[in-house]
Amino acid sequence: MSMHITVDLTNTPGVYYALAYWISSMLYIYRTGPVVRGGRQHLREGLCLFVWAFYMTVTHFLPQWCFLGLMAAIFGMICAFIGISCGLGWRETLYMGMRAFMLGEFAASLEWQIFYYILTRMGFPLRMDVNLVCLILIHSGVFFLMNNLERCFGCDIREGKATDQLLAAMAVITVMAYLLSNISYVFRNTPFSAQYPAEIFVVRTMADLFGVAALFACSMLQKSMQEQIRAESMQAALNLQYENYRLTEESVALVSRKYHDLKHQIAYLKSSISDEEKTRSLTRMEEEIHQFEDLNRTGNPVLDTIVTSKSILCHKEGITLHCVADGKALVFMDPMDLTALFGNILDNSMEAVRKIPDPEQRLIRLAISRQKGFVRIVAENRYTGEIIFKKGIPMTSKLDPGYHGYGVSSIKNTVEKYGGSTRIQTREGWFGLSILIPLEEKAGAPQ
Repeated sequence: MSMHITVDLTNTPGVYYALAYWISSMLYIYRTGPVVRGGRQHLREGLCLFVWAFYMTVTHFLPQWCFLGLMAAIFGMICAFIGISCGLGWRETLYMGMRAFMLGEFAASLEWQIFYYILTRMGFPLRMDVNLVCLILIHSGVFFLMNNLERCFGCDIREGKATDQLLAAMAVITVMAYLLSNISYVFRNTPFSAQYPAEIFVVRTMADLFGVAALFACSMLQKSMQEQIRAESMQAALNLQYENYRLTEESVALVSRKYHDLKHQIAYLKSSISDEEKTRSLTRMEEEIHQFEDLNRTGNPVLDTIVTSKSILCHKEGITLHCVADGKALVFMDPMDLTALFGNILDNSMEAVRKIPDPEQRLIRLAISRQKGFVRIVAENRYTGEIIFKKGIPMTSKLDPGYHGYGVSSIKNTVEKYGGSTRIQTREGWFGLSILIPLEEKAGAPQ
């Protein structure tokens, strides 16, 4: 009496998916860089592979109504594995988790589809060695190709930020691709469900391929945005450098004029004038000296350059700039970001006070200090006219075209990059910008 063993080839074994998820997670972990290397990380990796293989095996034959919940759980495990291994925030963890999940789905579905094809169409025997050869070849090809694509065109999530808009778009892509790829398994009788195994595999693999490609396109777009921001920051630094060269000439001319004025003032003091007139003249000279005495002594050379250059421009335009700054509190910030942040703050303030006809009211105040583990930046300036706010950002108005949203948007983006917050308020003719940025001990910020 002969026995026939029936093997269900329409469903990919769960352990194959576990292996694909694990390899795809490893690809993104080592491209991003694990926090801990060596035995501890290898133990974590081995434990994850065992747990996932066990989980996918024991849940493989559960009822279909459990399917989505079970897959949500494995997605959470992938995110936890990547997030803990790389020390990422929740946004970056979701970004990497969705990409690893979708890539694992595609690799597993493609391997099983090709294995099914060589069994049914090419007549290969149903043996484990045939399956292993197919598994090794397909997985090697898929992950080798993706690794090279990531190296050439992908973005480093540590260099940028996974925004809410990016995560929302990626979530929609992941959910839609996954539902489309598995609709024939969960819902048999729909206009979009395939009926035969070969058709089911094609729909599943093509939907997964779409998901991988669309998420990779999001990564390329993120990288393009990072490069654009980096180029703009570099250009801002170059512009500041050029402006410094130009201001150096103006500073020399200013010193020459002051030297010429000083000779006349000394001659005036030597003349037969009253003590009261001498005191008044000396006080005025002292005030002019104090105006520039401490502007370039904040403790941060980048901030010194920015404040000094802007103060010279303010002096030329009859604007009074008061600056009290602890520049050492900003040592953890990248010089490019520092240039963009304070360049925009002072440019916006100067643009606003230029509209004030009374020179006595052309006032700008800048204060930088440390408070309870935060850097506090307060910039205030007088303004005239009406400021119209849209989504918390001052926009252009006919009465006050100097206030526009672009500079403030750049300021907010820079502050949010360092986990800070921005608050804007107007009161009694003063425009106030308050910024709080947490001090980063790991970046070497002094406490």
